[in-house]
Amino acid sequence: MAAWAALVVFAAVFAAGFALMAPAEETIRIQRHLAALAPGDVAAAQEKAPIGERLVRPILNQVAEAVLRHTPKRQLDALLAQIARAGSPISLSAFVIIRLALMATAVVPVLAGGRSGLIWAVLAALIGYRLPSMWLLGRIKTRKRLMTKALPDVLDLIAVSVEAGLGFDGALQRVAEKSQPPLGDELGRTLSEIRLGRTRAEALRDLAERTDIAELRQVVSAIVQAEQMGVGLARPLRVESDALRVRRRQRAEEQAMKTPVKMLFPLVFLIFPALFIVLLGPALLGIGHALHP
Repeated sequence: MAAWAALVVFAAVFAAGFALMAPAEETIRIQRHLAALAPGDVAAAQEKAPIGERLVRPILNQVAEAVLRHTPKRQLDALLAQIARAGSPISLSAFVIIRLALMATAVVPVLAGGRSGLIWAVLAALIGYRLPSMWLLGRIKTRKRLMTKALPDVLDLIAVSVEAGLGFDGALQRVAEKSQPPLGDELGRTLSEIRLGRTRAEALRDLAERTDIAELRQVVSAIVQAEQMGVGLARPLRVESDALRVRRRQRAEEQAMKTPVKMLFPLVFLIFPALFIVLLGPALLGIGHALHP
């Protein structure tokens, strides 16, 4: 039983680690385009690939595709949207393989036996199923916080560039080059979509949908409305930037108001007991020695 459990754990860890090295969806699309343009060169490059990549990756991809075929389309669309909002750190197939590998560790308690083995197996399967989603949601939350924090300054830079005489696309390019990721990367992607032929309104709405930030949705709506009405973009951007700064200050004040409540638990259960031990400990020891000499 122990040998089977060790084999299951090894296979799960190996599959998860191999899936982490899988290329993203964009890389896969680029490889397919290269294969269509120069099939001989790509075939030669594939022959030089490591044997593990040539043998293991197709098997893992087939397993992931089999799972994806039996997954409802609504769940797939929601998962793809989450991966995009997280910055596409992993491909959809790799995410599925990692989830299956973590859920496979639930077999270990069953093989180990015991009355509570089935309960621990169900618990391990639930944790393995939810853990990748929790990691993905954590990355989404971090990206949203960084983009929300940088958004007012980015709007100011775009407004200054527009007032200096640049067009909106030129201002967007300059800001995308100067801004830090992840917001700079998202603006660069939006600019690339505009250059490839998409309308500015569609690219901006796709940016708002991809990032899923309420403040950015409002900014995009203001920009699209200003373009439709023929109004200059500098003033709406200034107004939105000031409003975002007010919201950021209000959010900081709200977090400051929550600080005393959050400090209550460590004060009562951690700091105060240690303080009482340090202050009252010697006195209690002295009283004990006086009562029981």
